[in-house]
Order: sequence, then structure tokens, then C-alpha cells
Amino acid sequence: MKHSLIILFALYASCVAAQDAIQWRGTDRTGIYNETGLMKSWPANGPELLWHFDKLGEGHSSVAIANDKIYTTGLVDGKGYLFVFDMNGKLLNKKEYGPEWDTSYNGSRGTVTFSEGKLYVYSGTGNLVCFDENNLNVIWKRNVLEDFQGNNIRWGVNESPLIVGEKVIITPGGKTNNVVALNKNTGAMIWSCAGHGDNPAYCSPLYLDEQDVKQIVTITGNHILGIEAETGKMLWSFPYHNMRNIHPNTPIYGDNMLLCVFGYGKGCACLVMAKALLCSVLLMAGVVWKRYGKTKSLIRKQEVR
Repeated sequence: MKHSLIILFALYASCVAAQDAIQWRGTDRTGIYNETGLMKSWPANGPELLWHFDKLGEGHSSVAIANDKIYTTGLVDGKGYLFVFDMNGKLLNKKEYGPEWDTSYNGSRGTVTFSEGKLYVYSGTGNLVCFDENNLNVIWKRNVLEDFQGNNIRWGVNESPLIVGEKVIITPGGKTNNVVALNKNTGAMIWSCAGHGDNPAYCSPLYLDEQDVKQIVTITGNHILGIEAETGKMLWSFPYHNMRNIHPNTPIYGDNMLLCVFGYGKGCACLVMAKALLCSVLLMAGVVWKRYGKTKSLIRKQEVR
């Protein structure tokens, strides 16, 4: 896929600088941006093109914005590059971060994550790289798949790193190290969760801080997982898979409800969470009740045919 960066109209450009678009789907990963003064309709000839950049190479990643800089990635001549622009589209810096996925649907994958002067990039070949925001020097780098006995998948791992406090969360997909938390400053492992040993499933995780037990929620090949953010303990899981074990959609959370959307022959699952003790899952038809795990979660399950 040819990867071009385009800013379409002046109002958008001015608003975007005020957004907290520091990672995939914004600060809290809801995809909701509380902007005002937006246009209610397009001009007759469409929005005005302010600037564009056509040398990103191939890629699928979105952009992150922090400190009036735009960050994105691309595949050029077999290598992955981190690109930095100012808000007027001027290329400020460009830095190679190693091999990128070039086997199928070529190009960069996950969106850059910004945190406290550092940038985190995860490649389709499993390299997790931490850059200094100011000069793009590499602070630390690990191949997550190799270091934690993980597995790459059909179209190359695709995950936007999640920062929670001093931790960066990533999913190697190994039998023992299924989901891990690394120190965001050094790359050292803080905790490891075995989950169910599933492969990764292209899902970028979500952090829930409203529950009594703060937790990471993600989807692996065959399960939705809830993991205690502090310790890495698996709090709960719900078995759910489709014909290809592909789940690229980050779960959506609101009002104690967790919506997980699936394709490839499956529908949606909505988990209703009450202080991390009660989970009910509502799909589309048929009902089975059972107790699940030490938290005595109550699960209502219905499969979509």
C-alpha cells in the first residue's frame, strides 16, 4: 500500500494540535476527540489541501501527535522508518528502526506511541524500539518474538504499544510469555502473563482504570483476556474465536461495558463488568449460565450463527 500523509483543511490542522492523539485512538484509546468548532459540512469543492508528503513508502500505520510534531512510519527499500513532521508538513527527521514486514500487505503496522519524551514503535517483524523524542536516538530495542518465545502470524504482528505508568504492554504470543509488561525506560521485563498461550491476533490492548482492579484487556487468537495491570495476573478470560483467529479491533469500553467486535464468521461480544466481580457476555441468541473462575464471574453466552 502506498503510504501518503495528507492534511486536508486548515480547521482540521489547527484542531489536531490540541488533541491528545499521542497513540492509537487517542490518550484513552476510545477514538473520541473532544474538539469544538468543526465544520458541519464540506465546501462545494471539497476541503482545501494544505500539504502532503509522498515519500513514506508502504505502510498501514496511523499518526501520533505530540508537542506539535506528527509521527508515523513506513517501509522504504525493505527497512522500517520513523518519520517526524512539524504541523506544516515539513519533514524534521527520519530514522530507520530495522527490518519491516514485506511478505504480504507490505509495510509498517502499529501506530507510534508517545510517552514522556519517548516514542515506541513495534514492527511487523517483532522489534519493539524506544526512541528519544528529541534526536531519535535509540534508547533500547528488543525483538519481542525472539526474547519471549513468541510467534509471528500470517500478516506480521500488528500492535500499537500501550503505556501504563512505567510499563509498556505488548503481546509476544508465547506459551509462557503471552502478554508482557516491560519497563518503558529500559525494556526490562516487569511481568509476564501466560494467558492461554494463544498467538497474537493483531489487537492493540486497552487499559481500564475505572474498575476496582485496574486491568489490561486484549484479544488473543482464541480468548478475550483481562489482566491485572500491576502484577500481570490473569483476572478473567472469555473463549471466543473466529475461523482465522484474527481480532484486530481494540475493545471499546464505556459504562462498565466492554464491546468486542469480530469478523470472519463471528459477531460481537459485550461484557458487562461490575467492579471486576461480575462479567456477563451478551451475544445474539441462546443463553447458557455458568460460574467462571475465583472471581465468581457470571457469564451469559450466546453464539452468532
